[in-house]
Amino acid sequence: MREGRTERPENLRTMKVYRNIKVRMRDGVRLATTVCLPEGDGPFPVVLVRTAYNRVGIPGPAYAERGLALVVQDVRGRYDSEGAYYPFVNEEGDGADTLRWLRDQPWCNGKVGMFGDSYLAATQFYAALAGDETLCAINPRFMAGDCFKRAYYCDGAFSLALVWSWLCLEVGSRTSKAAYTPRLDLEHLLRSLPLVSMDERSGMGRVPAYRDYATHYARDAFWQGMPVRENMDRYNVPTLLTGGWYDYYPNEAFRNYEALVRQAPTPELARSHRVLIGPWTHGVNA
Repeated sequence: MREGRTERPENLRTMKVYRNIKVRMRDGVRLATTVCLPEGDGPFPVVLVRTAYNRVGIPGPAYAERGLALVVQDVRGRYDSEGAYYPFVNEEGDGADTLRWLRDQPWCNGKVGMFGDSYLAATQFYAALAGDETLCAINPRFMAGDCFKRAYYCDGAFSLALVWSWLCLEVGSRTSKAAYTPRLDLEHLLRSLPLVSMDERSGMGRVPAYRDYATHYARDAFWQGMPVRENMDRYNVPTLLTGGWYDYYPNEAFRNYEALVRQAPTPELARSHRVLIGPWTHGVNA
């Protein structure tokens, strides 16, 4: 297991579990990673999930029973991972470094797929930009390809409730404070001014990302520095996009699909992409 293997694996049902491997990034920051391996010596194909929402909640047995290794990682600055969290900006480099680490593991057969909803989809979008051939398929679900166009702004209109609740309560600190929401007078808070200091009025202190999102109200260099859709010509991986009619982003799923097909470097890759839309809300597809 190399980096961070300081304990013997637990044997749970049909898998071995390494709970707190620390995977080193290029700048020395170490990201907390859980590895679930099937029985046997391997090597195995790997399912990678990179999350901002605590890596402990994704079960491994369903994958191990199918001969797949599951690797779940807290992104930089969240839960048990080192470093400081700021949305999106480190996901391309950290995704590439994680894929490189996986490629070097004796239990990985060199084939890695990714899946996940919302921010877990964004980590896939950015990891795919690295062009690492270890990444064989991705399934980004319920996520925008242009966060100014249709997410934190919608054609110029500020998505106040989404930006405030996500950046201040969910990811404004190392662990989620969303359970604090029922204690707030939301009607009063969401009508209060100025918007830029709503983080402090929520009891969360100053949240730099919230203030940046609230004050960059044009599609300026700040938003252009988080590119996804315009750079899909760098993708070399088949992509299944999933969206829901009752989600925030069904139109984004189609726009992302169109961009993937239009920018694909080869006709074969263009034909490999798929989009699936169903009667689902955000992250619900069962």
